[in-house]
Amino acid sequence: MGSDSRLTALLYEINQLASSPVGLKDLIERTGELVFHSTAASSLSISLRDNRGVAQFSKSRSTSEGSAIFARMINAPGITYGHVELQASPTTLRHDALLQLVDILASQLGLAAARGHTNVR
Repeated sequence: MGSDSRLTALLYEINQLASSPVGLKDLIERTGELVFHSTAASSLSISLRDNRGVAQFSKSRSTSEGSAIFARMINAPGITYGHVELQASPTTLRHDALLQLVDILASQLGLAAARGHTNVR
């Protein structure tokens, strides 16, 4: 499977999780595990809050050479809900694909937090 098809499949799974009616803790845990293992990341940290509380995911393994850190605030219109930070080397996905992944991950989690924040689920 090529890098682009891997990214597409991963983004589809993230979208499905973020759109599902799971609780915040389950969302972060499932999404974190998916991204961590799919990207062979050196580390992944996600912190997300909504009106019901805060959920965090953090996992790491030995750092590989050539890894880069991609970080974004998790926002939805006008409100910051958290932060995501991914450290990975371009072994499974290119750097531009990893950056796109973190951008979309932050966006999807922000929308999910906003839905939880307004109790529309």
